[in-house]
Amino acid sequence: MSATVSLVMIVRDEERCLARCLDSVAGVVDELVVVDTGSTDDTVRIARAAGARVLHEPWHDDFAAARNVGLAAATGEWILHLDADEELDADSRPRLRDALRRAGAAAAVRLTIRNLLPDDELQAFVDAPNVRLFRNRPAHRYEGRVHEQILEPVLRAGGRVVDAPGLRIMHHGYRTDRVQGGQSRTARNLRLLGLAALDHPDDPAVLAPLGKQLAELGHFPEALETLLAAVALDDRAHRLPGVARAEVHVFIGQLLLNEERYNEAANHARASLERHPGNLLALRVLGLALFRSGRLAAAAPVLEQARRHPELHPRFGPELDALVLRCRSTRTATAATSTRPIPGVNR
Repeated sequence: MSATVSLVMIVRDEERCLARCLDSVAGVVDELVVVDTGSTDDTVRIARAAGARVLHEPWHDDFAAARNVGLAAATGEWILHLDADEELDADSRPRLRDALRRAGAAAAVRLTIRNLLPDDELQAFVDAPNVRLFRNRPAHRYEGRVHEQILEPVLRAGGRVVDAPGLRIMHHGYRTDRVQGGQSRTARNLRLLGLAALDHPDDPAVLAPLGKQLAELGHFPEALETLLAAVALDDRAHRLPGVARAEVHVFIGQLLLNEERYNEAANHARASLERHPGNLLALRVLGLALFRSGRLAAAAPVLEQARRHPELHPRFGPELDALVLRCRSTRTATAATSTRPIPGVNR
């Protein structure tokens, strides 16, 4: 007999996208548990129409706390976590049960989140591994006021995590900064991360996203200071997974690039690539740092690799082609190229 699966969600004013999310798991999961944190639109009606059990929970500025209300109410053997602006990829729907069978005695399954990005971003999408399927156990509870995660609680409980790269969730939310009835994601996250930093001032897993949010809002000196502090703390605490640490380095590299500190920017881009080989943003930061500092022979292959990257948005192809051409055609090109921020820093 196959294992039972509960979809557990938290929502608020998600009438625009909730039906798409719930439709994507119709016939795939056995139970829908939706925790509403104060919707004033049609969200609750849409959830109930899909067969969901809707729980009402006041919002306490804590994503993990809200998610854990849903976990406590779920009855399935496995939990699937989706947000309203996500959907289970069509090709993944028939594969989910097979992935659970293959998981054996594992406690959690790591799948791929495909983050679709706005048209003005360097990347058309970014794929990121994430634990979104896990066994329904009391020890498995989310942690984190914002950017909440389940991986560490699973590992602390002695659980094993297996990968299912063939399973994919499509995330549409990054195509706009507006969430939950029109509020700004950036402003919301900055406020919550500020509260989290007061609770955990020496936690690099808090300071790293805080620094990125500060960069989004244009507070560049403060962002750079916060991100460098996160790296220094993580050198001792080792709290950031490899991909997360890579992202911090590329943000630092971008900020240093905009300050024309090219050698430092290149070093951080290389540190990012060591932890996340092929990272498109790091390739572009490294290529531009080398180009602007006059190291054209070194810049050319890096920029060419970025140009061939499968995640590159087509609209940025001509820009990279022009940079490569300049590298190949002259060794005296000036570093006085555009210094506009690299797209992708505002995620």
